[in-house]
Amino acid sequence: MKIAILGLGSIGRRHLQNFHAVGVETLTGYDSSPEQRAAAAVQCSYLRATATAAEALDGADGAVICTPPDSHVAIGGLALERGAHLMIEKPFAVSADGLDAFLKLCDARGRRVLGPDDALPAERDLATDLDVSRITVRKAIDGLVGEGLLVRRQGSGTFVCARVEKNFSKLTSFS
Repeated sequence: MKIAILGLGSIGRRHLQNFHAVGVETLTGYDSSPEQRAAAAVQCSYLRATATAAEALDGADGAVICTPPDSHVAIGGLALERGAHLMIEKPFAVSADGLDAFLKLCDARGRRVLGPDDALPAERDLATDLDVSRITVRKAIDGLVGEGLLVRRQGSGTFVCARVEKNFSKLTSFS
């Protein structure tokens, strides 16, 4: 499986580390800042940083959009056109401009947009669709549950959190 991370600031790097931790072997990344690309490549030696978003997306099964919100729809559209599944950091967009065309492209490509309280597909279905083991899917979901982005509901499934809940019990310093 190949995942492209677009936007290599702190959130993009956290996603890189999480995907690497659950066994994703091919990770590419792009940031418009050469300094961010270089810093991410040093911090995450397994990353193949690219000079363009299109190069990072080449052959990607999925893309994580961690760029400034005003670019989410445009970069997400580029990823969709290349056949990638998407995860887009919030906010999804800063305005409704271009959303209709984006959602139509999602439909045309057979991709879903998940919002607050939406159910994820079953782990077995995700594993089949992404051609990874069910254990890999479970680890990835466990990480997202741990970060407060997803919630498991007994007997109902796994859902996107309506509100992100962060546990600060491990916080030791603000510096």
